[in-house]
Amino acid sequence: MAEAAEQQQSGEPAQVFAEQAYQTLRSWSRARRVAAKAEQLAGKENPRYVLTSLDAESWPTEQLYEELYCECGEAENRI
Repeated sequence: MAEAAEQQQSGEPAQVFAEQAYQTLRSWSRARRVAAKAEQLAGKENPRYVLTSLDAESWPTEQLYEELYCECGEAENRI
């Protein structure tokens, strides 16, 4: 979020994408990929996280979020 806040100098929204592996202490047998979007809007933070089994080679973080996750959410809004 700090990096997005730094980029938001012009008043326009700023987005930074990142990812990491995450595993629960007991219930998951392995680590899973978490794609993250840190967005800084005018005076507001807007973080988003997507847990996925899709590999980073086929779905880079920003593409996964913007082209797959957001489009699925938009389709669900129409149902």
